[in-house]
Amino acid sequence: MKETMYGSSHQPTPSSDDMKRKRSGLSLNRGNTPTSMNIFKATSEKKATHTSKEVLIDVSTGMSLPYSSNDPPPPSPSSSATTTMDDVPKNKKDQTENMRAGGHYGWLVVLGSSLASFTVFGTMMSWGVMQNYCVHHLFGDSSQNRTLVSFAGTLCYFVSDVFTPFACMLESLIGTQPALLLGTFLVSGGLVASGSATEIWHLYLSHGICFGLGSSIMYIVTMTITTEWFQRGGRMSTVNGIVTSSIGLAGLITPMIMTASNSKLGVHWTFRILGLTFFGANLITTLLVKQKDPKMHRAVKHMGDVIQWDLLKNTNLQIWILSAFLQVLCIFVPYFFLPSYATFLGLSTAQGSSLVSVTAATSCIGRISVGLFADRVGNLNASIVFSLIGGLTSLLIWTFAYDYSMLLIYAVAFGFFGGAYYTILAPTLRFILGAEQFHSGFSLLMVLTSPAIVGPTLASTIESISPWEPFLSYKIFCGIVSITSCIVTLYLKLKLNPEILAKL
Repeated sequence: MKETMYGSSHQPTPSSDDMKRKRSGLSLNRGNTPTSMNIFKATSEKKATHTSKEVLIDVSTGMSLPYSSNDPPPPSPSSSATTTMDDVPKNKKDQTENMRAGGHYGWLVVLGSSLASFTVFGTMMSWGVMQNYCVHHLFGDSSQNRTLVSFAGTLCYFVSDVFTPFACMLESLIGTQPALLLGTFLVSGGLVASGSATEIWHLYLSHGICFGLGSSIMYIVTMTITTEWFQRGGRMSTVNGIVTSSIGLAGLITPMIMTASNSKLGVHWTFRILGLTFFGANLITTLLVKQKDPKMHRAVKHMGDVIQWDLLKNTNLQIWILSAFLQVLCIFVPYFFLPSYATFLGLSTAQGSSLVSVTAATSCIGRISVGLFADRVGNLNASIVFSLIGGLTSLLIWTFAYDYSMLLIYAVAFGFFGGAYYTILAPTLRFILGAEQFHSGFSLLMVLTSPAIVGPTLASTIESISPWEPFLSYKIFCGIVSITSCIVTLYLKLKLNPEILAKL
């Protein structure tokens, strides 16, 4: 009867074993044949495969390519493009992001560039010390000799700027390391040769031309390579601040070394010792400073590839070059005339020299600070603020400084705010022109601003015809020119973005 009652139209009531199978995901096939069990097993393995947390990594970008458990399996990746998590380090993405921001080796490049800036600009900024000893102990103390010897320092600055395009071409033709090695030999060779000078024109060849050529190569190569390593990550200005801060440190330490060596060993051996010491330091620079991506090395065979005059059609570049010219025009005036002004007030020569040392020391801190500030608010904004305050310090502090304490306050203030240009120069130019035109634009800017190194001479000429009290024209010149540069930079900023608080 039961079999008749439960005919083909009814299924038997599930047993407790059947209910357990159902809860376990097994088929309710009464027989549970091997075939049905195998199908379930295969299905379970397939589900387990899809629910596993398998992740693919794109080696070229370091980015993970996950897929959900409901998606179909991803296609098998090409071995040249992707690999599995087991084949790469777990921190691959972190390493990639780190390299974009400069990476660990990028900081070694910063160290090498800082050493080059110390050796090159330390000597150039401290030339007045060697000039004084050469005049008094080598060529004779006279107004004519002072003028002639000082021209060796001016010639060095001029050659260093004007040779920039040739340095770019040289680096492109022979490579980064050979170019730095050549610059190392020229810098040290010029110093050692200056130690054998018996006539003033010998210094024109050794210090003015030989050292000037070497300094141009060292500066342009290290500066451009450093920006390549930190073009991403928002730290370019900070890094440039660290590199250029070594210039201020050199301006503090190098004169002390020169003075001590000159008094004990004489001018000749001081030049030679500096040459040999700086040779070792610049060899370290040569070993450390390398291109981030050698495949991106530009082939430059003609001067037209280095200086692209068509870039001057860019009005934004024109405005920035004008602002840069004005900043270079006034930045060295206090360094040249603070000691003389201190002596005019009746202070000792040691007090006058200490003002230059204090200015150099605070500029070391100021250049790092402006780099940090520029990365937060923008390079143009930082340039506007620092050049404005730097100009006001000359007008409002130096103008009324008639004792040593006030001069110290001015030295600290101007040193902190007055050296911002060299930190902001490269990042701003890269922002205006882009990475591809940066090298050409940098060479063009250095050539066009090279005449501005006569700023102290121009200020001295104005002083000679000024009817005002002594040294007042220097104070007004330095303040007005710096504030004018601020106004020009502000115009550029508003031209790019009318919003006054925009980060540029």
